[in-house]
Amino acid sequence: MARRRSPGTPAGLDAGRVVDAATALVAEGGVEALSMRAVAHRLGVAPNALYSHVADKDALLDMVTDALLALPLAFFMAKVARGRTKGLLVVAVLMPL
Repeated sequence: MARRRSPGTPAGLDAGRVVDAATALVAEGGVEALSMRAVAHRLGVAPNALYSHVADKDALLDMVTDALLALPLAFFMAKVARGRTKGLLVVAVLMPL
């Protein structure tokens, strides 16, 4: 858990940090572990601080899903950037769109 701030100190949050914390919670405990309170606790902020970056839990879950679905593409692009293309045709063919 992050260090607690004093009242009135900006949280320094952005949507990326919120999604990263939510993704970690889902990875550790499944979708059932995801709640706005759990994400806030992990970030060391009050739950209402999250709503400046995420509309609600459903929107957060959509953002987590998008982040997880982007991982195979990021993996593929990193391999291409490094010139390591051997075997990537199989990955590209099997990767869902």
